[in-house]
Amino acid sequence: MLLRFAFGMRVGDLVVHPCKADSTLGFGRVSGDYRWEPEAPADNRHRRPVEWVEAGVPRWVVSESARYELGSSITLFRVRRNAEELLAVAEGAAAGP
Repeated sequence: MLLRFAFGMRVGDLVVHPCKADSTLGFGRVSGDYRWEPEAPADNRHRRPVEWVEAGVPRWVVSESARYELGSSITLFRVRRNAEELLAVAEGAAAGP
């Protein structure tokens, strides 16, 4: 997982963060390279900057299939089945109403 985080992700890649606390989605783009911050808390020293495009997007705006795909993993993974749908939602959220 750490190798994918550090070397598999590329600047410009879309990031989707499912927030379980409020059942929303956050969309962003990787905006920089991997870095190690030794002064950060032990569980948060590996970092990738992300420019968040939109947060708080209700999960119901994506299909049930996309919700299941996002909820099926607890770690970093590449969205495969619903990538186009999630990209369209992210672009629509960034464009506003």
